[in-house]
Amino acid sequence: VRSGSRRSRSQRFMKDGVQEAFTDAKLLRAALDSSDNGIIIYDCLRDDQGTLVDFRVVLVNQKAQQLANRPADQLIGQTARALFPRTFETD
Repeated sequence: VRSGSRRSRSQRFMKDGVQEAFTDAKLLRAALDSSDNGIIIYDCLRDDQGTLVDFRVVLVNQKAQQLANRPADQLIGQTARALFPRTFETD
């Protein structure tokens, strides 16, 4: 009987944790999308020596999509170098 109650507590904890993470994600999305600024969140890309070489888009808000004139699915996963090549020019 005890192991069953432990499991249900554990399951309840997991369910609460998932629910909390889902709520946090919705709150973050609402905050980002209410901004008048374009916001792009990147992940760093490094070479084998650990040198930063580029960034990959992981999240964009609605304003960033408007400014880029592209939907999120065309931005997420792209590298900054591919999206903004002039930024990486070394003239």
